[in-house]
Amino acid sequence: MHHFLLTLVLLGALQGFICSGLLLLRQSSKLPERLLAILIFVIALANLNIFLWYQQLSSIWSTLGNILPLLLFMAIGPLLFLYVRASLQTGYKLTNKDWLHFAPVSLDVIPYLVAGFYYAGVFDKDVFIFVDTYHTYVDIPRWLSLTTYCLLSWKLIDNKKASTNSNLPIIKQILIPVFIFQIIWFIFLLVYIIPGYRETLIRSVGWFPLYIPLSALIYWTGFISFKLIIPPFEKPKSLSSSNNLPDEKVNEVVQQLKQAMENDQLYLDPDLNLNRLVDYCTVPQKIISTVLNQHMNTSFNEFVNLYRVEAFKRKIKDPNMQRYTIKGIALDCGFNSLATFQRVFKQMTGQLPSAFRDTGSNNNRRE
Repeated sequence: MHHFLLTLVLLGALQGFICSGLLLLRQSSKLPERLLAILIFVIALANLNIFLWYQQLSSIWSTLGNILPLLLFMAIGPLLFLYVRASLQTGYKLTNKDWLHFAPVSLDVIPYLVAGFYYAGVFDKDVFIFVDTYHTYVDIPRWLSLTTYCLLSWKLIDNKKASTNSNLPIIKQILIPVFIFQIIWFIFLLVYIIPGYRETLIRSVGWFPLYIPLSALIYWTGFISFKLIIPPFEKPKSLSSSNNLPDEKVNEVVQQLKQAMENDQLYLDPDLNLNRLVDYCTVPQKIISTVLNQHMNTSFNEFVNLYRVEAFKRKIKDPNMQRYTIKGIALDCGFNSLATFQRVFKQMTGQLPSAFRDTGSNNNRRE
């Protein structure tokens, strides 16, 4: 049983390394994805650390586990918080102030420095009693740090509940399991920090009550991250099911799509894609695609871009928007580039945006 659980911990670490590597190597990887990749990598390092800790029979593995800074729990909270912020704020960039969140990581590095000095001969006495004691009680600020950043992240989500951002369901699916892990960690920590129970706890169940859930968190976060960035595989359309939607279901989906655009204005999100719209409406992709293509006679891109073009036409006629450039207004309406906007606008209106603006200005002067 012990070897089986240890294998699960190692597999969790390997899964985290693979997942974070794939996220980082994507050519279209954006800041939220890079932060999520680093977050998964740091959690995977913690799993690798406990795996090395169990390799007591090998002096090489034991030495590596003592000097390599693998346990960097103080970085998990800031990475999670910055990932949520970058996901909710389009175009968000890290600032020098953001790096201050990682200052407490120095608390994680201290025991590794002490062990390194010991192996280098700087210290004559065995320092590992200090290192073990330090790791025991530094878990308290580690837990407090991650809990605090979880609460700050949830506060960001609460502030965005009425916004148009379609990342909210995905972010919640990542954040809620972290809260669950924090509860498990808190229960484990309550027993672990009591000197009289610490050794009994480790001898009886080891670190597995903590690191098996951590492995599950790695797998779940990796699954959600790929669900976010990789479109689901579309099976060939069958001849039977795609055209047989009841009228009530079609009308219901049409209303959901219109509400998503007209009331919640999802089209303002330049990263909006079909997968995110599916998550937002909680309707299977096949049904949304069928309604758009066969009942509304449009594609997903045409459907979204129509609302963006109409938003541009309204704003360009607003006298208060005259000081803004065409590009600025287009980006504000959800387009991700000027070239894409000009191509779509010409296709839908038969005019260039500049010609439409001039026509609107002339009409205003006649009035």
